[in-house]
This record gives sequence, C-alpha cells and structure tokens, in this order.
Amino acid sequence: MPHDPSVESTAHPNDPPMPAFDPVYPLDVPVATPTLAPISLAFGLFLLALGGLVSQWWVVSIGAVIAILAAVAWVRESLKGSQ
Repeated sequence: MPHDPSVESTAHPNDPPMPAFDPVYPLDVPVATPTLAPISLAFGLFLLALGGLVSQWWVVSIGAVIAILAAVAWVRESLKGSQ
C-alpha cells in the first residue's frame, strides 16, 4: 500500500486495525417508537398558557385536559417500551 503524504497517521504499525464504522444502529439498542404524545402535550400546554393570558377559563380547562391525557399517554408508552 503506497504512503499518502496528505494523511497523517499516529497509529503504530503493530497496532490492530480499527473496526469498520457501521452507521446503522445495532440491533440490541432500544429505539423509541414514534408517538404523538409530545406534540399533544405541547399543544395542551400552549392552550393552557393561552387561556390564562386571555382569561378564557374554558380554554385553560381544555388545555389542562389535553396536557394531562398526553402526559399519561407518554408515560404509559415509555413504561411499555422499557419492559
């Protein structure tokens, strides 16, 4: 193999070769499933804040219900995935 002067090598000639980089996730790493819970939680919190700013308590209550349901769904999905 010819020496390329543009590439500086700090490896010792007797060092074992580095393993090839595999950009694909290993099969044993758990990956979260896609879910709408975080977006729903954000929307519920947005409605909660918006209703508080404009003093519309029915918007606050709808936002609170959406936020609570989304948070419960997100926690349940997280716990289901960790088992």
